[in-house]
Amino acid sequence: LYTVNLNDGRICERMQGSFTLSKCADGELFGRQTRHQGKEKDFILDENYEKSFSRRIGHYDLFNHFIRIDGQENFFALVGRPADQHKNKELVELSKDGKILSRIDIDPGDNHYMNLNGILSGDSFVLSEKVYNSNPYNRNFILFSLDKKGQKGWQIKTTSNVTALIAVDTDTFAAAFRNGEITLYGIKTGKVKKSLKNTEYPIPLSLAYTDGRLAAGYDTGDIDLFIL
Repeated sequence: LYTVNLNDGRICERMQGSFTLSKCADGELFGRQTRHQGKEKDFILDENYEKSFSRRIGHYDLFNHFIRIDGQENFFALVGRPADQHKNKELVELSKDGKILSRIDIDPGDNHYMNLNGILSGDSFVLSEKVYNSNPYNRNFILFSLDKKGQKGWQIKTTSNVTALIAVDTDTFAAAFRNGEITLYGIKTGKVKKSLKNTEYPIPLSLAYTDGRLAAGYDTGDIDLFIL
């Protein structure tokens, strides 16, 4: 993990390891260790990049436990139930000292979700999932909404796996897909508002939004800027 001084370009190494990161509104970082074995722990870094929390909160693998919900008051993670497995997952909210504040069941009863993406806008989560199936030709991809109490709102099927989600405003979010599409949806309804890209290539891998403009980064290294 490195930081870069934007004034002079100086690069500073902060720590080493194999982990994924999410960021809260105050700038603190939550790291999940990605190694299946070993003594590495999940952690929270304060504004000085010092660990304020260090504990393994559960088993982690990228297919089942990755989620990154940035810019909120607290952190969010996916944890199996029991915590050493990948099924019966819960979306848990963690305080900045690592305490679990809430739990929401997200896995369906007879199966489990994989390849998750998520955002939180106001009191509504929007989550994208691939429903696990051992047959690679029988895959189901869904988008759905949840409130903070775990009550499911709308749910829609998609033709491809989501690669990125971002809230555009309190009523709209953008989704990028593995099949190359970029689409605007209503947060409260799940209905399509506008298609921004419907060609297969290049494949969008990341989205960023500011001041009425949506940027999409592609697997080719190119960037598109959409004026909304």
